[in-house]
Amino acid sequence: ETTSGLYSGVSVVGKFVFFVFLYFSRIIFPFMVASGHNNGGKKRENLRSIKKYILFFMVFAAIVFLGSIFVPKVIVFIALGSSYFEIAPLIKYIIMAMILLAFSTMIALYNLSQNKNKRETIKILFASLIALVILLGFLHASLRQFIFVVMGVNAGMLLLLLTTVLKK
Repeated sequence: ETTSGLYSGVSVVGKFVFFVFLYFSRIIFPFMVASGHNNGGKKRENLRSIKKYILFFMVFAAIVFLGSIFVPKVIVFIALGSSYFEIAPLIKYIIMAMILLAFSTMIALYNLSQNKNKRETIKILFASLIALVILLGFLHASLRQFIFVVMGVNAGMLLLLLTTVLKK
């Protein structure tokens, strides 16, 4: 009972962080599409645009992540109440995992909006999903292990997606 409550609590915090960052990606999506059309698909201009969005995203992510390091109990209390203080040490990890996932989403949206690298992007997303399912099938002994698997797969997916943006 208690363990499922902790998984549920971590899930709530993770979803909250992911959806905040997802809305950020949704807000900048029209600008990413417009940059591709207005620049005539020029890669240099498109990369300059995505770099601005990445910088803004990273500053916002750093603020959220630093908050999770310095005041995890406050985050848990606001999101879930004092009954879930047990997950406070894990909050920074789930927040990082969700930031990585949201960052990957932003890069995937960029790739799809530019009509380039669509196949690679879809392959990476699908492979990441398969990797997550397989790894969680084997590595789910604790909540910490579960979170680290999610974080690792999200980090790998982000790195692969970044290579599609930077590919010449």
